[in-house]
Amino acid sequence: MLNVAIITLPEFNELDSFVALAMLNRAEGVRAFLAGPASVATSMNGVETRIGGSLNDAADADAVLFGSGMQSKAYAEDRTFLTSISVDPARQLVGSQCSGAMILAGLGLLDDMPVCTDNKTRTWIESHGLTVTGE
Repeated sequence: MLNVAIITLPEFNELDSFVALAMLNRAEGVRAFLAGPASVATSMNGVETRIGGSLNDAADADAVLFGSGMQSKAYAEDRTFLTSISVDPARQLVGSQCSGAMILAGLGLLDDMPVCTDNKTRTWIESHGLTVTGE
């Protein structure tokens, strides 16, 4: 069984967390779950949801997907938050959606790698010396 943690933070984007959760859990041999720093998170549109896993659970997952949200930049620049996350790209598949790339950058996981993200996040990513793919 492949366990996938979808990092879901306050003011998260419902599309990133819920669509990924639904699609991944339909795949045979995959178990996806929402993970975050609290047991409940409220989306950018006011949807409150229960978070089934902690950041420690994400550290034990086979794959970790960082979703986007209105607070991605703040979390990407919060050293206390970043040190609370333990991911290991040598052992885990690690990815992001849209502004979730900011958190990967904050964790130092994107050095010398092309980044795929949305246009709102592009400026921040490029201001950190990273290259965004595509136009």
